[in-house]
Amino acid sequence: MLTLKERIEQEFGTINKFVETVYNKTNISRTHLYKLINNDQDTNPTMETMVELSRITNIPLEEIINEYSNRYRNARIEDQRQD
Repeated sequence: MLTLKERIEQEFGTINKFVETVYNKTNISRTHLYKLINNDQDTNPTMETMVELSRITNIPLEEIINEYSNRYRNARIEDQRQD
């Protein structure tokens, strides 16, 4: 299954093009959009943000929730390995 970033790149060509297209149609800032898409480890979106991301990407909410849940789980596993 494609990641959120891969799906956006497939549909819009680049992340920049996506952000330019949607940033004025959402309450998510440009900076936060980049962080959400580029797998910034410090980004932990709220449910409201995930719903909005689903709306502007036309990706089912369940898939977005699964991706961020997997990112969070994988980051925790990596943290445990480093300890």
